[in-house]
Amino acid sequence: MSVLRTEHTISSYSTCSVEWTSVLCSSVGNSAEIPPSDDALKIRFIFYKETEHAFTPSQDVHESCLIRQSEKVIKVCLSELCNQDASIMQSYSVRMIVDIINTHFPASRKEEERPKVVAGIIDLVQKSIDSIPLPANRVIDVERCEVIKILHHVSDEVNNARLLCYFEATRCGTCVICLDDFEFGRNTSRLPCLHVFHGTCIFSWLLINNECPVCRYSLLPKLVTWF
Repeated sequence: MSVLRTEHTISSYSTCSVEWTSVLCSSVGNSAEIPPSDDALKIRFIFYKETEHAFTPSQDVHESCLIRQSEKVIKVCLSELCNQDASIMQSYSVRMIVDIINTHFPASRKEEERPKVVAGIIDLVQKSIDSIPLPANRVIDVERCEVIKILHHVSDEVNNARLLCYFEATRCGTCVICLDDFEFGRNTSRLPCLHVFHGTCIFSWLLINNECPVCRYSLLPKLVTWF
């Protein structure tokens, strides 16, 4: 299929949520496992990155690629998070949560997100204790996602239809870097120029060359390690 050029703009944002997990506790790994306790609560920090492709004028997301980057699990004391006075912020459990945020959240975002995440965890625990029994697995998920949104500017319905067809047609085929076919469920990554590759292939390529191997589209330096 011929190369379909589009004018586009790239923006970024992030999301962060705090919720009781829906998975079984036994399936949640812990690098610092301690014996089970009635006072134990696991908090799992999961980090994602997502690439979204959208069209004007609707700006609805047409295609997205979500990659799970890493996971950190800590175990804290439930009773410490149930404390109703100001001393809760000096507890060992809250200090552990703050340490994870300071270490693994982006420097530009942690000052804003740290109080929200800490408050969200405490609020979730205290409201659950007051209203309903705690989940048997006692695991809270803190999911943080960094998102790059690529908005392709489409001038008319004809070009919009062509763009839709191009997206559909390029979701299968062969990766020009490794020459293997795309497989259902295997990670793929689409650059702003719309060319698609295996995620691991294009990541390795961009570490040594910041241009698309097909059309020589030059990627911004800050985005080289993103794809």
